[in-house]
Amino acid sequence: MPHPLSYPVACMLVARANLALEQSDTSTWLSYFTADAVLSMVDSKGEERVYRGKRSMATYADHRRERIGGFAHLWMNSPIVEGDATQLSVRSLIVATVIGTHPVNFATGLCEDKLVREDGAWLIAERRLRLDQTGPGREQVR
Repeated sequence: MPHPLSYPVACMLVARANLALEQSDTSTWLSYFTADAVLSMVDSKGEERVYRGKRSMATYADHRRERIGGFAHLWMNSPIVEGDATQLSVRSLIVATVIGTHPVNFATGLCEDKLVREDGAWLIAERRLRLDQTGPGREQVR
C-alpha cells in the first residue's frame, strides 16, 4: 500500500496535467511527463494510437483542439492509487466531452497512469486511455 500522502500527490499531478492539456498549454502539459513517456489511446473498436516521447506527444497536443473541433474536458472519477516510494499507478474512470460541437461529443472509459520518481519529483511515465463507450462523433474525442 502506498504512503497515505501518495494519494493526493498522484491525484493532483494527474489533474494538473489534464488541465494543462485542456488549456492547450503544451509545454506545461509535457512538464508532467518523463522524457520517454508513452501516451496510448484505444477506442471502443480496439484501434490504438501511440505517441512515444515528448516530441510525438507535443505534436498530438498542439493539434488536438483543431482535430477534435472544440475544447475537450476530461473528468476523472474514483482514482485508485497503488504502488510504493518509487512508482505509483493511478487508475480512474473517465468521461471525456468535447465542447464546441453539436451535439456534444463524449466518451467514457478508463485512464491508467504510471508515475515514477525522477530527481525527487513524480512524473507520468505512461498514460493509457481505453474508451469503452462513445457518443456521436467518437473519432473527435481522441
